Amino acid sequence: MSSTEELADQIAELAAHLDSGTQRLLACIREFDKAGGWELQGAVSCAHWLSWRIGVDLVTAREKVRVARALGSLPSLDQALARGEVSYAKMRAVTRVATPENEGRPLELARCSTGAQLDRICCGYRQAVRGDGDQTAAPEERSVRDRVLPGGMVKIGYPWVIVGNADANRIGTPKTASPSPVRESCQSWGIFLSRHKGRCFACRRRGTPEAFLS
Repeated sequence: MSSTEELADQIAELAAHLDSGTQRLLACIREFDKAGGWELQGAVSCAHWLSWRIGVDLVTAREKVRVARALGSLPSLDQALARGEVSYAKMRAVTRVATPENEGRPLELARCSTGAQLDRICCGYRQAVRGDGDQTAAPEERSVRDRVLPGGMVKIGYPWVIVGNADANRIGTPKTASPSPVRESCQSWGIFLSRHKGRCFACRRRGTPEAFLS
């Protein structure tokens, strides 16, 4: 066996051990949360206490608490994480859609999908369930955000793109009285934009969504 193959095996083995350790960590967090230990120590929430005690940012702490709570009612997924069969990253995705009644199917998908594939599957499932078949994006997800900077430039969209006033008016920001063709195209591509968290790729590329996809 070559050195690179040995390293690959070690990486996979160590990752499995880390996931198994993460399951034990989440189990402790769940019990600590149920006991209200964070409140006894004067914290605002379990996530705030976790952020302080183990030195992670608040978003990461909240996600750990969320997954820990979810796994308390999903024994099959919890055991898969304990055995290192499924990564914590995949658990973050499946715990958003799994229930005690259907956890077998998400577990099967987690075992045979990559992390990126599983994220897309779970995201699509949540959108379908939440929208009940309606794929029309919410109005706020079809808008282009902008902010005028102190120097007169205009910051547009998310991720932000900085352009001059003339270009901002040509693109058509929310402050523009008459929307440009690009702005109208953005509004007609609600599904496209919603799948990318409302990011206006059309304006970012100064073209139509068709141009972006080509």
